Amino acid sequence: MNVKKIKNFFLFLFFILILQNLSLAEEQKNLIISQSNSYSNKNSTFISFEDFKQEFTYTNSIGDYFRSIQRVKIKYSSENLINKNSGLYDEVDDLKKQEILDLIKLLIIEAWNKTNFKINKFYFTLSQLIKLTNELKYSAIIELALVEEQRKLLLQSVGRQINKDESYFRHLINHARYEVFKSSLHFAQN
Repeated sequence: MNVKKIKNFFLFLFFILILQNLSLAEEQKNLIISQSNSYSNKNSTFISFEDFKQEFTYTNSIGDYFRSIQRVKIKYSSENLINKNSGLYDEVDDLKKQEILDLIKLLIIEAWNKTNFKINKFYFTLSQLIKLTNELKYSAIIELALVEEQRKLLLQSVGRQINKDESYFRHLINHARYEVFKSSLHFAQN
């Protein structure tokens, strides 16, 4: 009887060791994938969607946005990323800011239409927003406004279960944030 218990104990221990090795292998694989999906060369830097979501969790201010860019710069050893604030803190024309905010309101409506599988112009509206990312200060305004929309949704969903529509909406907004960031990075590097 004791031999059977010892044998079962060793089988259990062996099983745990195998699971631990598989877990370590998975972590290494994810690190390699992350590094291969994000790269930097002399002319440009590409950051994967997953890495973007990790570095730009919730942007509360222009300072947060700039610090996130600097973390990306350090993480990917990219000298061609924005070296200074590049006009990030410059004053924004009120008409331009209102145009951006109006497009974001429209993007939010289109995102909800898309989540409900209604006819929508989500990607068209997103492309209109992306056209405005030729300066970092505009990208920062867009980022802050989109994060604020996510925060509003989060506050509304406190105390209740999140449904699939909200999850898809959040994904669309994160996707929009990523596209805006990629475009602003491209303009800043060229």
